[in-house]
Amino acid sequence: MLNSVFVCGDNGEVLIEKHMGSVIPRNFVEGLIKDWVLAAHGGHSKQTPIVQTGKNIFAGVVRGGIVIVGVALKEFSGGALLMVEFLHRVADLFQEYFGPLDTENLKENFVTAYQIMEEVIDNGYPFTTEPNILKDMIAPPTIMNRAVNAVTGTSAYFFYIDSFV
Repeated sequence: MLNSVFVCGDNGEVLIEKHMGSVIPRNFVEGLIKDWVLAAHGGHSKQTPIVQTGKNIFAGVVRGGIVIVGVALKEFSGGALLMVEFLHRVADLFQEYFGPLDTENLKENFVTAYQIMEEVIDNGYPFTTEPNILKDMIAPPTIMNRAVNAVTGTSAYFFYIDSFV
């Protein structure tokens, strides 16, 4: 079972973090994130995609200008390869929704990215990762949506919450 997922920008800044069960502090993954960010910029890094320390497994996927890191306990059934596959799937989904993966794109589409993270993982296990199904649940951002959000200062997320209040 995945404990945490961190989506980081090209400078190592954590843009999105999602915790299932116990919270893994950022300082546990900051050093690994910096090495993966260095690799993303074409620098020389000795960081492998999978790292085991103590009782945790860390997996990192570098795509475009972002790094996605998953943290799980060692006894996670399916293990590290399932984590790496899941993280690649999340990167594919972000790319399909937002185009080129970079920090700016994720910041502009933060609400949608977080909603995707909420849908693709359930109690630490991969859940809905099929793009066609997700697009029925979470509408991809459009230029018109962005313009309306910029003018009104709101987002679809706030409308979603208000509709239940």
